[in-house]
Amino acid sequence: MSTWNSGCFLSREHEPTERVRCPVHGFIFYSRPEQDVINHEVFQRLRNVRQLAFTNYVYPGAMHSRFEHSLGVMELAGQAFDTLLLRHTDRLEENFKSLPELSDRPLTKARQLVRLMGLLHDVGQPPFSHAGEVIFPKDKGGTQLNHEDLTAWILSSDGPLGSILDDKFFPGVSNLLRVTFRHGERIPPQLLVLTRLISGELDLDRMDYLLRDSLHCGVDYGRYDHHRLISSLVVHDSEDTDSLAIGIDEGGLHSFEALILARYYMTTQVYGHRTRRAYDLLLKYWLQEWGANNFDPIEKVLEYDDIALFATMQQDSKTDDSSKRSRWAREIVRRQHPKRVLELGEHADAKDVVRTRKAVSQLKREFPDVEFLFDSMEGSVHKLFVEGDLDMGDELFLVSRSGVQTSVSERSKIIQKIPKKFRVVRIYAYFKNLGERGCVEKRAAELVN
Repeated sequence: MSTWNSGCFLSREHEPTERVRCPVHGFIFYSRPEQDVINHEVFQRLRNVRQLAFTNYVYPGAMHSRFEHSLGVMELAGQAFDTLLLRHTDRLEENFKSLPELSDRPLTKARQLVRLMGLLHDVGQPPFSHAGEVIFPKDKGGTQLNHEDLTAWILSSDGPLGSILDDKFFPGVSNLLRVTFRHGERIPPQLLVLTRLISGELDLDRMDYLLRDSLHCGVDYGRYDHHRLISSLVVHDSEDTDSLAIGIDEGGLHSFEALILARYYMTTQVYGHRTRRAYDLLLKYWLQEWGANNFDPIEKVLEYDDIALFATMQQDSKTDDSSKRSRWAREIVRRQHPKRVLELGEHADAKDVVRTRKAVSQLKREFPDVEFLFDSMEGSVHKLFVEGDLDMGDELFLVSRSGVQTSVSERSKIIQKIPKKFRVVRIYAYFKNLGERGCVEKRAAELVN
């Protein structure tokens, strides 16, 4: 709970008088106006949007939702801001007061703003989280929309939360929130120090989901000392953006390294687990058959959650027809995932992808009774610049007591050596005769190698 006195909140009703228990953070405290936002149907929908889709088929405890994750990010946002405030009160006040919406009470409003950023950053998540984005519509320019675009609309004057936020907190807060989430929107430089706390190389979103996913999956890969890391936060002047930026003091280096390693291990061991990815594939196929028109316009996403779509999927699974939609629904509901016959990872390159695709084509000719599925999963562990990179990427600085800034990637041997990106390439198969599996695996390996 914050140690601020009552004069540091927008009003007495904004004091954190409410609380809820959290398995990761203990008690999470919030105000009555924040409670009103939490109780809104748009936010309550997140109770029924699981954080990790069908990961519970592999890790049975992974039943947690975007709802509790969002509360956790809000809690960390408050903690992080308070840490920065203790160290940089004058610099933060000078920075925020130049923004018209924050000018009269810059620190109080900025703290409330970043808490709302944490609370609402996932409010536009579709059913089954990121997997549901596969059927999001495109904008007028042909660019694929995502959950952040929906979040920006929800927070706009036309959306369900825009006017509510302005009324319950302060005028203009909804627009400040909207511009931080909408792609292509120019973010005021005064807000960059806050947006980097929610989305960046040292972001609170990642801090919470690694701890939370690790806990609910029953693994230790995602654990690190987040208390030490938050306590090490500092701000410094950024030459690139002519604004304040987030850094860490020298004592936080090992905690940050642990965060990156947690990201690496959770990605390779949990998020990229072969069976979990198999269900991601099946879910993508079913969603595509279910129909992209169901999410067009993008606001229609809010009509659905995991429960609603899984109910539809269950009905599809009971339909005794030969349609692809019914078939993929049956595979998911009855947990009949395809078997892995080949895996190249965790550092497959472009040539590996080409060879594997060619191998799939050949396998289809040689084993006509086997159905083959190709999968290539790729992602990012971090985006920090490392010596030898062709582009600058992102920078995170260690800041000494005297103010000297040193690039984290320059100081850390771990950051220098750990892969920045990963790609796992797999071939899955459905067998009519499971006895063929060994022969198929052997042949697949011969074709790729």
